[in-house]
Amino acid sequence: MPPSCQDADRAEGHHTTARFPRRLSVPAQFLRAGLTTWTPHIGPGTMIVSLMKGIERDTGKRASEVIAEVTGVSADRIAVLSGPNLAREIMTGQPATATIACPDEDAARRFQAACHTPYFRPYTSTDVIGRELVAR
Repeated sequence: MPPSCQDADRAEGHHTTARFPRRLSVPAQFLRAGLTTWTPHIGPGTMIVSLMKGIERDTGKRASEVIAEVTGVSADRIAVLSGPNLAREIMTGQPATATIACPDEDAARRFQAACHTPYFRPYTSTDVIGRELVAR
């Protein structure tokens, strides 16, 4: 992700706030265990942005469903970011695009504004399921 997204929540200290999202990117099969450890560190009102695709094998749940179940965070505070790009492209400042999907359109737009750079252009959507399952 562009530095504008990475540095924003570091400045806020250990707990994140509603203004700056917490990003999650781990293999789907390890998400539940990780969230059990991380949940106490998720501040009230924090938006969680999943960078993951895939289904939890044992339950058949998508990442956003696991996040909501384990953390108690409401669906309108869980977003999914995916796109036809590679981390290397973004890290080297090459043109890249992605879509941030969230049931709360305003939250998606805030994240979009925070991460938009001359080389990284995020778009918004409310189709969380589509982003998690088939988006490229």
